[in-house]
Amino acid sequence: MMVRPDSEAKLHDFLVAELGIRRRFLRRQLHLTLYHARRPLPGLAPEEMPVDIQVPASRFRLMAMAPGGENPRPDVDMARVSIGLRVNRAASEADAIFRLRSRFYLHETPRVLGQRKPSHHRRSAFGARSYQPHINLIWGGSGLDPDLTKAGTLFRALGPLVAFDRLVVRVNRGA
Repeated sequence: MMVRPDSEAKLHDFLVAELGIRRRFLRRQLHLTLYHARRPLPGLAPEEMPVDIQVPASRFRLMAMAPGGENPRPDVDMARVSIGLRVNRAASEADAIFRLRSRFYLHETPRVLGQRKPSHHRRSAFGARSYQPHINLIWGGSGLDPDLTKAGTLFRALGPLVAFDRLVVRVNRGA
């Protein structure tokens, strides 16, 4: 789901003004990843459709964009990894995200899955086992304090509402 351009601008302004992130470390064309498959899914075609989902800053948590990045880990070099926002799964707004995500489950045929278990709102058949709705926000090396607690608290208190306006399905058929 694509972050609405005005919402992206407000997010960037907050990160620069309140957290001191230099603009060159801000990711562009922000989007929330709904679903990712490492194999072609039968019947899935490129598509774009309007959506209107808004998530208050209070429903997000900052995380390292690394496996298990929602919890601090000594083996993750916070100076090198990207930082993202994840939607708290208990947030009421997450229900709309999970409904949109569920439209991809029909394409998970036994042939595509092999021995994998099918996806659902908490589990992903491909990639990370545990699905977390997330936005990759800041490139690694930004200088953000590795203890994301302070930045996360400030974001939840002052951060902007994040609005999504489009669902874009990209199908990469590989080489």
